[in-house]
Amino acid sequence: MKTAVHINNTMNELSDTDLGWPLEVAPSWIDSAEYANRSCPPHRGDQWRINFSRVEWLHRIVGNTYQKTPNISEDN
Repeated sequence: MKTAVHINNTMNELSDTDLGWPLEVAPSWIDSAEYANRSCPPHRGDQWRINFSRVEWLHRIVGNTYQKTPNISEDN
């Protein structure tokens, strides 16, 4: 699988506001075939499902750095 991410601004920099980040994913059909239980690449009319999850940890600012808030689980 090929992936690419671009961060718009600076990550974890307190002096600015991040503008977002695009993500590109190009799956490998050869590698996907092992787990897909169907023909790879897909045929016209096939339907596939895919799930992406973003995990975010609650944090606090200590000094000039971010720190994960202890004893609190992540948001998915």
